[in-house]
Amino acid sequence: MKVAIFSTKYYEREHLEKYNIDGRHKLAYFQMLLNAETVTAARGFDAISLTK
Repeated sequence: MKVAIFSTKYYEREHLEKYNIDGRHKLAYFQMLLNAETVTAARGFDAISLTK
């Protein structure tokens, strides 16, 4: 599954990668907030995660 993760910090990535050990999910990290102006970056992903 391709997952877009928005508003991530470097220290959050470490934990997210730790629990994706088998590489089942393809994680793409974005530092920007997801909003009306950035929503096009989420195209093509199966899931979206928002951290904050």
